[in-house]
Amino acid sequence: MKNQINESRRTAQSHIATMVSEGTILYKVYDGKFKSHSGFLFGRTLHRIATTDTGDTMQQGDTVVLEYGGNVCSYDWQSISRCPGGDHKPTTSVEDFCTFYETLIRRIRTVGGVPVLLSLTPICERLFFNHITNGRNHEHILRWLGGSTCFIRDLQQDYSNALLSLAERNAVPMIDIAPLVEQHHAPETLYEPDGIHLNDKGHLLIVDAIKKFYF
Repeated sequence: MKNQINESRRTAQSHIATMVSEGTILYKVYDGKFKSHSGFLFGRTLHRIATTDTGDTMQQGDTVVLEYGGNVCSYDWQSISRCPGGDHKPTTSVEDFCTFYETLIRRIRTVGGVPVLLSLTPICERLFFNHITNGRNHEHILRWLGGSTCFIRDLQQDYSNALLSLAERNAVPMIDIAPLVEQHHAPETLYEPDGIHLNDKGHLLIVDAIKKFYF
């Protein structure tokens, strides 16, 4: 793993790199170092991006930094609001999450790219709960959550643990951004109102993490 990280850092410093989050190009840390690949388009889920041809513009040695997970471990909250006693499944299971991620890693490597993973961004429980209950039955959703929003954090942790194991299993370096958010003096100020996506201030933390990792 250490050799893989060192090699990734070298290629990132000498080749063009791409930053992808939920199918969106988010970060341009240094001019000439980060660019968009046409295979990665706005609004694409992990499933869609894993089954899309990504090799049309990627060059040998390009480093591709991947960030997915916030939306995939969500649920159909409208259905839960209507029927909290039903059998509700996440948008993407942990098993499918890993399968899609590994498929994407293989596709990047097949065309000579170097994948690097970002850990999942922690969900802000209060903001997220307010978001998913807006216009819905607050009591029904809270009942389904077991009476506490802690379930949201625990659920996402399952995906975080799976991603860590996946990175180790595939010898892919991972940048852990979770502590940067969790240890911030005012973490809620880093989020959009939905409690999942970071705002500009939050994204600057990730930019700093990428800079420290590579440069």
